[in-house]
Amino acid sequence: MLKEERHKLILNELDATGLFDLKAFSRAYEMSEMTLYRDLQYLETTGKLIRISGGAKLLPIDSCVVCHKQPQSKRQRITLHLISGVEKKACCAHCALIYLEKHMKEVQQILGTDFLMDTTVNVKRANFVIGANLPHFCCDPSVYLFSECKIATQFTKGFGGRVLSLEKAIEEVSEVMSCCKHTKK
Repeated sequence: MLKEERHKLILNELDATGLFDLKAFSRAYEMSEMTLYRDLQYLETTGKLIRISGGAKLLPIDSCVVCHKQPQSKRQRITLHLISGVEKKACCAHCALIYLEKHMKEVQQILGTDFLMDTTVNVKRANFVIGANLPHFCCDPSVYLFSECKIATQFTKGFGGRVLSLEKAIEEVSEVMSCCKHTKK
C-alpha cells in the first residue's frame, strides 16, 4: 500500500473514532507497526494529529503547534504560514517563538494580533514585551506582541518587562526555557 493511501486510511480512522490504535490497525490491515509509526510521525509534523501511547488522536483544529493547548484569547493567537502551504497555530507569542527557534526557515509569513490595539501584525516586524508584571493568559514567561515600539515601551512603563525584536525575543525565550544555563567566559 502506498504511503498516501495509508495516511488517508489513518485519517479516516481518526475521523470515525477520534482515536487511532496502532496495534489493532496493524493487525487489521496486516501492516508493519514500524511503518505505521513512521506514518504517524509524519502526520504529526503536518499538524493533522498528535501521537499518544499506542497510537494517535486528532488535534483540535486550533490547537497550538508547541503545547497543544487551545488559544485562550484571540489577542494571543499567532498564525504561522509555512512555505509548504501548511498553516499552523500557536496559542501565544511565547509558543510561536519556541516554534520559530527551530523552524524559522520553513515559515513564509507570521501573523499575530497587537495586544492593545487588536489589529493584525506582521510578527517578523513586531515588537515583543517579555517579562511584564501582568497576569498572563497562557505560557510562562508571558510574551506580548505590539505593532509599534512606542506603544510597547509605554506598556513596559506601566507593567515592566523589556521590548525586543523578533530575533532577540527568540533568543530570550530560548535562554529562559533552556534547562542548562551556560555562562560565558
